[in-house]
Amino acid sequence: MFRDAFRVVIKIVGEIEPAVGGQFVERVDLAFARLQSRVDVLLRIIVDLYTARLELR
Repeated sequence: MFRDAFRVVIKIVGEIEPAVGGQFVERVDLAFARLQSRVDVLLRIIVDLYTARLELR
């Protein structure tokens, strides 16, 4: 009886682990994409300021 309960617990944990791992990878990817977009925006602002400065000359 204890063996059966233990098998059920192991089976459930075995199913949960990959799902949680997949969510973690997805969240890391989204965080990286968010960081990358912030860098893109910052670079765009810097380039716009630099070109505006050159146009004033």
